[in-house]
Amino acid sequence: MKVELQLDRLEQIQDVVGSDVPEIVAGMLRTMGDAIAQVERAMAELDLAAVAKAAHAARNDALLVGAKDLLAALTNVEDAARRSAAIEAKAAQSVLREVWPSTRAELSRVASRAD
Repeated sequence: MKVELQLDRLEQIQDVVGSDVPEIVAGMLRTMGDAIAQVERAMAELDLAAVAKAAHAARNDALLVGAKDLLAALTNVEDAARRSAAIEAKAAQSVLREVWPSTRAELSRVASRAD
């Protein structure tokens, strides 16, 4: 799956935050990975409030890096979880599982430019 990122927002704030885009992306990659792992754990326990919270946290970073497919998947997970629609949340989680690996790989490629 081809993943396109839109990093112009990060390019605009890199001077303000004192880090360059690869460093910012590396941090976001860690926080998104942690949040998506929390989605998985919370979904296994059917703790839909925790699912919604974790999906929302990851969604913010997906928005900032312009990862549209990941953003859509996280939005669907969050929305379904907030509505206590467990079956829909699980279906959305399946899409998340499809888009996250390729998005993570592309983010890792951007983050590796910091080396």
